[in-house]
Amino acid sequence: MLKSILSFFLFLLANYFVFSQTEGKFQWVLPLQKGLVPIGTSSTDHLALREGNQVVWLSANGEKKPLPYDSMSYEKGKCWISFKNSLKGIFHAEKGELLPPIYDMVKSLTASDHNWVFEVEKYGMSAVVNDQNQLLLPYKKNAYARLSLVGDTILSYIHHEVYSSVNPDVYYISKTGQKVPDALAKKQLLPEFQRISSNQYVLTNYKNGKTQRDTFVAAEKFVEDIAIVKRDSLWGYLRRDGSWLLKPRFQAALPFDGNGHAVVKSKGKYGVIQKNGTFLIEPTFAFLKPAFPGFFELKENGRLGLVNAAGRVILPPGDYKGFSTAGEAYFAAMSGDSLLIFSYQHQEPVSLPKVLECSKVVFDNNVLIRHKMPFPNTQNYVVVYGLLGPDGKWVIPNVFRGGVFEQKHFIIAEAIIEPCCEVNGLNIVKSSPSKFLIFNRKGEALLPIPVDKVIQKPEAPYLIYTLDKKFGLLTSSTDYLKAEFDELKTLGPGWVIARKGNEWGVLKWVE
Repeated sequence: MLKSILSFFLFLLANYFVFSQTEGKFQWVLPLQKGLVPIGTSSTDHLALREGNQVVWLSANGEKKPLPYDSMSYEKGKCWISFKNSLKGIFHAEKGELLPPIYDMVKSLTASDHNWVFEVEKYGMSAVVNDQNQLLLPYKKNAYARLSLVGDTILSYIHHEVYSSVNPDVYYISKTGQKVPDALAKKQLLPEFQRISSNQYVLTNYKNGKTQRDTFVAAEKFVEDIAIVKRDSLWGYLRRDGSWLLKPRFQAALPFDGNGHAVVKSKGKYGVIQKNGTFLIEPTFAFLKPAFPGFFELKENGRLGLVNAAGRVILPPGDYKGFSTAGEAYFAAMSGDSLLIFSYQHQEPVSLPKVLECSKVVFDNNVLIRHKMPFPNTQNYVVVYGLLGPDGKWVIPNVFRGGVFEQKHFIIAEAIIEPCCEVNGLNIVKSSPSKFLIFNRKGEALLPIPVDKVIQKPEAPYLIYTLDKKFGLLTSSTDYLKAEFDELKTLGPGWVIARKGNEWGVLKWVE
């Protein structure tokens, strides 16, 4: 025992400096050891593995809980599927075993941590049970249709064998399987519009034991409990409970965006309102529509321009076809068959040859650019990639002719460089098609040589790579696990499994 503890301590100490300087860090939950095999998929907090013949449920802090199953795999919420003798059950992260492994199929109805209803199958028959393994709906040949939860305590379902959209026969039962009256169940349903005809939409609410129905000429779906509705000839914003956020007073209206702004038409002109009804941008434009967060496309005499949320025109109307984001410092305007890249600060186009593409996902101030650069001493062009900084200078020079892939924390570039072969302090002997250089978002090279393959997780602050048939692990600083493992793979959020020979270990990323 003492030898085992000492080995674990030395292993952690040897790897401490590998992961000590990043935004988060990796921790060795279990060191490399024989007889350890990961199984199934993992949740954020737990991982299943097999030690010898024993299935173990492992927590992120290294605590191990032996369980009497053949295997386990994470399902959703706090539920895991347990396997025993080719049969399945449900294990809950906090409550333990909910359903013993006696079913051919089990499935949680929702991903809620407090889900209490499960579909099961046995001998080709389907049924529904609760979290006490009590039968709620009896076994039958065809599965129950449209199973869903109403609130937290009521289950709705369709009973008949052949589904009919005209008369769906929806029934309601409680957690104990008791029938719930329709009126009681419907009080807990989230109100939705029912279309009666082409110009009649009805919203039904149940309040204080009474039914309230409102009728509208037109209605859009609720988005974050707010819907655009039309009464007579004007549009307004209605809350899901039937109360008005903004009474009808607009000739046209669009949904609120993530910033709480919406384009509306008032007195024949377009502007932008806030949820309190005040104008963020006064209705002075002949036409407006959302372009991207915080910016709106204007149109005058058939020509497009751009206005910001303060109502300032940042790009006067011109011969543009549309707009998109380009990092946090730029926006792009389609003009002819290429893109013009504009700086928010200077409102002037960046001097670049023909831009074919720019990154639209906003990670930071840097933007990935693909454009045509004149080939020296010829009339020809070559297509290159580079990462442009907010000051108009290249964070990663535009010398890459192969594919370049943008992630939240990394830039991965195929090692085809023109002119060959120096870039950001690296002196590459020759261009290497199908091999990759790895940089962080600051343009710093994380490895001195190209790697064979990169296993990408676009949002993760780490990535796995291969070099000479061995696996390594990089973080977004220069710290890494060297490519000396026979296998590295992610097994759920933040979990990485490492193997050398017949020894396995477990790492966990901690923010």
